[in-house]
Amino acid sequence: MSILVRISPLLRSLANCQELHTVSSGSPLDCLLDIAGNHPALRKWTHDKEGGLLRQVQFYVNGQKMEAEELERPLKDGDEVFILLGISGG
Repeated sequence: MSILVRISPLLRSLANCQELHTVSSGSPLDCLLDIAGNHPALRKWTHDKEGGLLRQVQFYVNGQKMEAEELERPLKDGDEVFILLGISGG
């Protein structure tokens, strides 16, 4: 199975400046874990100290936003995942 993963510019800087990654993961969350396994600095921005996913991390599969309860949903060959780190300020 081949999944194309695109990561946002902020996260990209932590993954050798690569926008596109091809993985064979089973779920959107697994995609992030696969990429973070090769780029440990990425995990510091996406997970808390206990290993939980931060709320600011957003996932889109084939252009559709995934809710937290959908992040372990199985992907299909050819799916495209976009991972975004939402930031805010004021």
